[in-house]
Amino acid sequence: MLEIKKQVVVLSPEEVMELEQIITDKDLKGAFQLVKKIYGKIFASQQSKLKSHLESPDPVGSFQKNK
Repeated sequence: MLEIKKQVVVLSPEEVMELEQIITDKDLKGAFQLVKKIYGKIFASQQSKLKSHLESPDPVGSFQKNK
């Protein structure tokens, strides 16, 4: 599931052309496929973000073990 926040998506020139063709042709199947591709890009970018140590189940415990 995606985080609900503002997100920037970079489209390649080929994807922009594909978007233009979808709009021109009113291609619903192509539109759905492009949305799935964009969703995948957003999902991948959110999965690869750096995680804070505070997001762990025991944020203090990891520091105490290193002493």
